[in-house]
Amino acid sequence: MPLREKLLCAIEEVRFLAEKLAESERRAKAMQKECIQTRDQLGIFVVENEVLRRDLERIKLALHESESLRHQRKERFLFPFPNRSWDSDICRKTDTFPESRTTYYRTVPTSIKQLFKPRDPVYRNL
Repeated sequence: MPLREKLLCAIEEVRFLAEKLAESERRAKAMQKECIQTRDQLGIFVVENEVLRRDLERIKLALHESESLRHQRKERFLFPFPNRSWDSDICRKTDTFPESRTTYYRTVPTSIKQLFKPRDPVYRNL
C-alpha cells in the first residue's frame, strides 16, 4: 500500500474520531445541563417540602390551641360551677325560654341525680 493511501486512510480515521468526540462532547454538555436542571428541581422540592412541613406544624399547633379553647369554652358556658369539671354524660339540654332567648343547662353529678325521684319536676328532663 503506497504511503499516500495510508495517509488518506489515517486522515479519514482522524475525521471520524473527531466527529465521534464532538458528538460525545455535545451529549456530555446536554447531560450536564440536565443534571443542573434536576439539581435545581430537587432544591426547589426540598424547599417546598420544608415550607409544607412548617405549615403542617403551624396547623397542628393551631388545631391543638383551638381544641383547648373549645374545651375551656364548654367548661365556662355549659357548667356554671367553677369548682367542678364539665362532663358530657351528665349534662343535658333542657328548656329554651323565649323571653330571654337563652338555653339553660341543668348539670347534676350522677351520684346526686340518683338521690332524686324521677317525678321531681326540676330533674324530669335529665
